[in-house]
Amino acid sequence: MDGCKKALLIPIYTEDDYFNKKIDNTIKFLDKIYKGVGTTSEAYRCLRDDIVDEVLLFQSELQMYQDDYLGTRFEKRFKEKLLKELESNSLYSGFKKTTFLNMKIKL
Repeated sequence: MDGCKKALLIPIYTEDDYFNKKIDNTIKFLDKIYKGVGTTSEAYRCLRDDIVDEVLLFQSELQMYQDDYLGTRFEKRFKEKLLKELESNSLYSGFKKTTFLNMKIKL
């Protein structure tokens, strides 16, 4: 391997065929990014690593919220920060939303 980071995203399919198609298209897109399909540039590695870093950081913050901040005086502030990460204008918000749903953490 080239020493790049990897993230494991597990899709959760529903009864909604339209939503499931979007999941499949996202998986194909990520696979192309990961493999650098259609490009002779090495820039895809930067994008790939950036997505992985963002998703892993968000996953870590969700776990920290659940394990360390629930029920403390910092809960509200940390919760607001996490909710901002799920807004559509946040970097890679779609991946973060999927991570959030998979982790089943209540905000």
